[in-house]
Amino acid sequence: AWYDDTTPEKLKGFPKSSNMREMRWNKQLAESALKWAQQCQVGMDECRDLWLDGRRKFDLNIHEVPSQSLMRASQMFSSKEWNTNEEQPHVQTFFHEWINEVANFSKDNIQNYVHNENMVTDHFIQLIWARTYMVGCAMVSWNAETPGFRLLFLVCNYAPRGNIDQQPVYLIGGPCAECAPLYADSNYGQKCGDKLPTLCETSSSTIMG
Repeated sequence: AWYDDTTPEKLKGFPKSSNMREMRWNKQLAESALKWAQQCQVGMDECRDLWLDGRRKFDLNIHEVPSQSLMRASQMFSSKEWNTNEEQPHVQTFFHEWINEVANFSKDNIQNYVHNENMVTDHFIQLIWARTYMVGCAMVSWNAETPGFRLLFLVCNYAPRGNIDQQPVYLIGGPCAECAPLYADSNYGQKCGDKLPTLCETSSSTIMG
């Protein structure tokens, strides 16, 4: 999830999460985002079923190989025009705008998310979706229709996807009290992470990229 010095104040009053996961960068998600962004079309890529490298495993010859899972990724994007005589907007500008969507979201919907087309909250909800733990982004720019301006386009892919109707954004409770296993055949993921002790573990050693 996105976090900076202004985040605590913006999330003031939100209940604590008992199953929020650490977020890790995923190279494959970033590469997919870049391929879409380079199409120079401001919109969403509908083809987002991806085979993602996940936990590493060992073959019989003790060689480390990645296992893969087919996941449907969420995609969020934003675009912004800027005058080429001025400094290019920083990527943080986009994330600040996404976090600011908190003003449109009711805490009453945390435990049962329902998409509301009349309220702009999709970016914010994905940022705090507890079960998502991989992200990859890309940003490109091209000449805008207005002379002297360029269009900046940011695309972020998330997996496992969030923003699912009738599902909880996150579970309410004490930190790491309800961390679920990441894998069906392992208890891994059921405790707090070492670096972020209030978030469920998602060790970088289990994620390729």
